Amino acid sequence: MQTDREELSPKAKARRAPHTPGVYLMKDAAGLVVYVGKAKDLKKRLASYFVPRQRMTPKVAAMMDTVADMEWHEVRSETEALLLEGQADQTLAPPLEYSVPRRQAVPPGPGRPRRCPPEIPHRPRPHD
Repeated sequence: MQTDREELSPKAKARRAPHTPGVYLMKDAAGLVVYVGKAKDLKKRLASYFVPRQRMTPKVAAMMDTVADMEWHEVRSETEALLLEGQADQTLAPPLEYSVPRRQAVPPGPGRPRRCPPEIPHRPRPHD
């Protein structure tokens, strides 16, 4: 886990991030988490947020306008980072995080075709 002092800017903190897998939390001025992300290499991923604005997507630029602090949590593997990110998304519910709806089984009905195996071409049977 990060042990940097709170008075460091997010950019300065990003420079001190380790080259390990982990999860990072972006926070606004009030200390609320606005975004949760995972990374194979925390240092590289966090550095990617501090590029010239022209190279940022509009979504990232808007997010970085609100970010006043960040923290990260190191883990042993990418899989562990994925699991930790999912838990953080569910418990913190950051406003800038988009959620992917879970796939639900919907029975076939009008306008929704039934999934059938593909037709297999065959020769007609000879008549006996």
